[in-house]
Amino acid sequence: MEGAPLHFQIDSIKVLAFSQAEPEKPLEQGEYHAAKIRLTVKNDKENNKVLVIIEASIHLTDEDSPALVAITTGTVFKFREGELFDEDENAVIPESALLSLASISYSTTRGILHTKVGASTLTLLILPAIPTVDLIKGLKPQDSAE
Repeated sequence: MEGAPLHFQIDSIKVLAFSQAEPEKPLEQGEYHAAKIRLTVKNDKENNKVLVIIEASIHLTDEDSPALVAITTGTVFKFREGELFDEDENAVIPESALLSLASISYSTTRGILHTKVGASTLTLLILPAIPTVDLIKGLKPQDSAE
């Protein structure tokens, strides 16, 4: 299976949770805001699917301050029969495929968040563009990274 191309498609994208709070003071262009991002990957062997969950929040000053916005999304990817699991039923997702799944999921989450806060006082809050490799560092299927 190593080196063989994987074939997948997006099965669904859902907002699992969303919240927003009004800031204590007006937000200003260029102002620093802390972001907390967590990626979790779960496997569905029975249906040849992988669920990528992105939990993200943006805080006024640091990660310990209350979140101004928080979002959790779930993106389900469907793989071809027999491509995702080896003969021992273990998930086999090469790093390059995991990078693609994480990149699609995170970029989609950024867009959804921007759309949700676009007409509010929180329009200046955006999730940072980060290297996808940082999202999956040390991640194995069914594990999570923060």
